[in-house]
Amino acid sequence: MNTFELLKPRPGLRVLISGAAAGIGAAIADAFVQADAQVYICDVDGSAVEKAKQRNPKLYTGVADVANREQVDQVIDDARARLGGLDVLINNAGIAGPTGDVESIQPHDWERTISTNLNS
Repeated sequence: MNTFELLKPRPGLRVLISGAAAGIGAAIADAFVQADAQVYICDVDGSAVEKAKQRNPKLYTGVADVANREQVDQVIDDARARLGGLDVLINNAGIAGPTGDVESIQPHDWERTISTNLNS
């Protein structure tokens, strides 16, 4: 079996995807659903999560800010309970972060970017 065969969505997989209410995350979720996987998505935007669920009723959904450890723990617990475990985690959530001169970047903005993009 080659690497690409290992990466192909397969029926029955239990998948959690962060940042998946829209964009790339939503496309990944759709591919897994089309392959008959059980898919749980989370996103920081609750209204976008509701729209994703309306668009695809097969999705399991939750709302979480991946920079918040407690919210991440809650989503993982919920996903495991609803799916009966997890086989795949796709940490898709990310933000662009602050731009500008180093002197103008606020520590809180920098820390939020690191927390969202790396720690999550």
